[in-house]
Amino acid sequence: ADSRTTAVENLLVSQHYLRRALVLSVDSLNLKSLEASLAAEAAGKDATDVPPQFPELPADLEGWIGYVLPAELTTRMADDRGKEKKVLNRRTAKKPDLLVAYLDWAISALLEHALQLHTLPLLAMLRFLAEHVLKNEDLQLYAWLWTASVYRALGLAPEAAAAQQSAAALQMSEERERRLAETVRQREGLKETVRAASVVFMQREGESQAMPKGPSRESDKFVKVLTPLEPHEVWVRQAELLLEAGDLSEAKMILQRALTHAKATDDSEAEAWCLHHSARLAALEGNPTRAVQFEMSAQAYTNTLRFWGRSTEALAEYMVEQAAAALGKAS
Repeated sequence: ADSRTTAVENLLVSQHYLRRALVLSVDSLNLKSLEASLAAEAAGKDATDVPPQFPELPADLEGWIGYVLPAELTTRMADDRGKEKKVLNRRTAKKPDLLVAYLDWAISALLEHALQLHTLPLLAMLRFLAEHVLKNEDLQLYAWLWTASVYRALGLAPEAAAAQQSAAALQMSEERERRLAETVRQREGLKETVRAASVVFMQREGESQAMPKGPSRESDKFVKVLTPLEPHEVWVRQAELLLEAGDLSEAKMILQRALTHAKATDDSEAEAWCLHHSARLAALEGNPTRAVQFEMSAQAYTNTLRFWGRSTEALAEYMVEQAAAALGKAS
């Protein structure tokens, strides 16, 4: 988009069609229920076993405040096997991980333009996909924390508390923590093996042959490529929302886990964000000097505009706090 107005218009179109997917799902299920009921009536059979119809989804954005997709609806959506494939579920969302990544981008973009209400239907879709399609508790926690954050921004304390309570019910099991730690060990071992083999190869063939130059990618340097969210990326987002909610201890634990996995996968962008949020954590704990150290370390890992915009602003804030603390002690 070449202007804010165009960007907002594009976002609203995107939001409309994403929300439409939920509306079509409900309409399709209700039509099936109606057809089954009419067929039973025409045959003189009992229609009590026919699934009931669902109320229509909220027609306006205010109606989505506090709205949660009914459990009966989400279950029928997930289990639908209709040939027309009009119901959102695993069969119709061929690449649900990419749909989640797109929702993540769309919700973030709407929030950047202060369109909080418009995110509520998309957050409902994100929660559905996380629970019933991908069956990913990390994504479920992320979606509920994000929902609570939006409600707080809208000044809706009861709804924010309810969403935060739903998030609190999602805790990572010790068994999953163990499996994740084992995954990190395996990746670290693989990296060492590859590194050793690379050294031997470079010694034999020479560095120029070992690392041939590939084609230039300057032309697509600024093209955004949609990729599935990695687990550590989800954890980084969880930690940011937990910091916003004031849950420092939980945020610290998740940041440590995210940083460990980001290092294991050589994801420097995620490392930068982990250190950036660690700086915020240190500042909230009353240690601006440590916050400055974390933020300056974070800046060595990425050069993306979005990160640097937030990082430089945060670093300036921490330096001011550091100077104020030093002047206070000196006086």
